[in-house]
Amino acid sequence: MNQITREQFKTDYLRKLAAKSAKPLEETSKWDRYHALGSLCKDYLAQKWIDTTEKYAKEGHKQVYYFSMEFLTGRFFS
Repeated sequence: MNQITREQFKTDYLRKLAAKSAKPLEETSKWDRYHALGSLCKDYLAQKWIDTTEKYAKEGHKQVYYFSMEFLTGRFFS
């Protein structure tokens, strides 16, 4: 993964925010900004994640997945 400069991150973030919210920065909500940040982080990490998964599959490594019930809200239990 290439190093991302502060300026490149700002540019990518503002572009992602505009694409996700279709609003100017001044009109976006905290949720809009948070959602854009999460999406941008996923974009940055996606190829590395794919490469790692393929490498583990090719080399026969096992992976462990953890799901915690404590994060489910009460409505999912009814």
